[in-house]
Amino acid sequence: MQQNELVIVKEHIITVETATVDGYGKLVVMGTDKIKYTLSEKRKALFSIFQPGAIINLRYGNYMNKDYIADAVKIGQVAPDKAQTASTPKRVEVVGPEHGLALKMVGDLFLGGKLKDDDALVAKMWAELHRIMGTGK
Repeated sequence: MQQNELVIVKEHIITVETATVDGYGKLVVMGTDKIKYTLSEKRKALFSIFQPGAIINLRYGNYMNKDYIADAVKIGQVAPDKAQTASTPKRVEVVGPEHGLALKMVGDLFLGGKLKDDDALVAKMWAELHRIMGTGK
């Protein structure tokens, strides 16, 4: 084996969520698996394939007992809307503190036995709360 011959020690397939160049010229890639991958400036020729939704086969080399991304091959593409929905589940947030307080008050009344599960007021409050929160229930 020649001195400069690249030996691939492992391979790993990721789907790119984001890719940005940091202040040191390194490409920082966040996969949909929520793991951060870094490519050195020496691999600048590979930077362009790391687009959101790209399915990439990372090929690692080893230098002084430390694995590094030596090569990368784009093997597919996830549709942009699917890439975002696959990696980012829809979050439901309470609109304001008054809605959180209302939810707590209803819960306290319900747990205290002052409201019954079949109470029309409880059903109306839950429906309004779900409408405000955008859960559609």
